[in-house]
Amino acid sequence: MTSFITAIGTANPANKFAQRDIVRFMSHACRRVNGSEVKMEALYRATGIRHRYTVLDDYGKTAGTFNFFPNNDLLEPFPGTRQRMAVYQNEAKKLAMDAIHPGGKKILESVETELGIPKEKNRHAYAVLKNYGNMSSPTILFVLREIMSDLTSGNHNEDVFCMAFGPGITLESMMLKIVAS
Repeated sequence: MTSFITAIGTANPANKFAQRDIVRFMSHACRRVNGSEVKMEALYRATGIRHRYTVLDDYGKTAGTFNFFPNNDLLEPFPGTRQRMAVYQNEAKKLAMDAIHPGGKKILESVETELGIPKEKNRHAYAVLKNYGNMSSPTILFVLREIMSDLTSGNHNEDVFCMAFGPGITLESMMLKIVAS
């Protein structure tokens, strides 16, 4: 099946916050750690990001009105990755295929566990990891190539969720739609 890009569309969660609002919220959440507020502000400022979109609406609220974070001044217990992923899963569209960056076996297993993706559904990423290893940025393109090689006309109009990881805690994602030619 020949593949090509016919259009690119973007979508963001409904909640848009200025970076300074996120910094204020997170600095407040981390204030118990000595010196963390100054470090947090420097880190967020260095990103060059002006605005962020999120499914969480708490960043614009105060304690007592939160929907996700604990409704106390200390934000304790602070939600972990598992709680965040549960919210994201509820918000995310049910996906037909996944293209996960195979940074390593442990990364693939963790993503499968947190997103509830069966290993078989992530087979393209495992094939790339086995045959090429982690090639950094272009690795996700190899996963997409593996997916494309398996496509049939029966996959028309299905979504492909792509997720790639970078240094530190960087994550980029996109949704693709399969269009039969």
